[in-house]
Amino acid sequence: MWFGTASGLNRYDGYNYKIFRHKESIGHSIADNFVDLIQEDADGNLWIHTGVGYVFFDSKKEVFVNNLAEIMKGFGINHIPSVVYIDEDKNFWFYVMNLGGFSYLTKTKTLHFYPQNQKNGLSKGLVTCIRTLKDKGVFLFDNGAVDIVDKNSSRIVMQNHFMMVSTQYYWSDKYSLFIDSDGDFWIYSKGASGVWVWYRKSNRWEHYSNGKQSKPYRLSSDVVQDITQDVHGKIWLATDHGGVDIIDKRKGSLVNLKNNLADDRSLSHNSINCVYCDDVGIVWIGTYKKGVSYYSESTFKFGVEHFTSLQNIGNFESDITYIEEDGKGNLWVGTNGSGLIQINRLTGEKLFLKIIRVMLLLCRQT
Repeated sequence: MWFGTASGLNRYDGYNYKIFRHKESIGHSIADNFVDLIQEDADGNLWIHTGVGYVFFDSKKEVFVNNLAEIMKGFGINHIPSVVYIDEDKNFWFYVMNLGGFSYLTKTKTLHFYPQNQKNGLSKGLVTCIRTLKDKGVFLFDNGAVDIVDKNSSRIVMQNHFMMVSTQYYWSDKYSLFIDSDGDFWIYSKGASGVWVWYRKSNRWEHYSNGKQSKPYRLSSDVVQDITQDVHGKIWLATDHGGVDIIDKRKGSLVNLKNNLADDRSLSHNSINCVYCDDVGIVWIGTYKKGVSYYSESTFKFGVEHFTSLQNIGNFESDITYIEEDGKGNLWVGTNGSGLIQINRLTGEKLFLKIIRVMLLLCRQT
């Protein structure tokens, strides 16, 4: 597993971590320690976005190539891309500023060019994100324009300028795009702008935010950092200071997950940088300086009772020595010097009994 951080690239092999950092004395070390994107190609090599641009990691030699010029020539491109995207079929998509976009089909080794700044070309502006939808490529621009192109040719299929011509929206070099399983587009900018959703079947645009007027989804924060979808089709939005918002499109509902200081199994922090659903359904959540939290329904979990409601009682400590169930289904919990606790399992109510000395007696009817 690979983790990108602000202070280096981390690899976990199931036993140990290895950290890759920039070192001036080593020419093939990573160019910069800030890593915010990791993609794997068909050969198992990594394309990594750092604070100074993209670098290439040769997984066999374990060396970094920080100048992509020679590698790009292998695709038939004599320019350094500002955006790189590797799709599910391991095809490459590139954008070169002021030139246009490229798609490289790995199986057929075919290169297609989508020119910009010319008639019938890509929209004006700078591409900030590239995604794919079946046999189509999608280019998102800093002005909010969306261009859809044919993967197997140089043809532009559709251009949508809804966000670009709407004065209430603004330009952003941080625009990102997530396409869900319904083919709907979720656009966010990592700024305090909420999220825009293009429901493509009905050709309808909606904007969701933290404002009271945002319906049916009111976000916990206007700053959306990342979006993914879990195996049940629910949309996970990583927010800044708002935790994670989980949207169920079928029910039209939103559930928010936040850090709970009294619960060790809650999110480790409410500022979320990224969220990722892997191929076995585990959702991984990267937080701000609090590591990684993850969620999986298939992982067996114990519930935890901290007895937080009793913490204000003098000298109380949840050091449990004995548990017994009575005939009514109540649980009796003995502690090491802190008394006896009765838990009503139907209501959750807890009754605390402070006892000077507790002795366990076995009584026999005579």
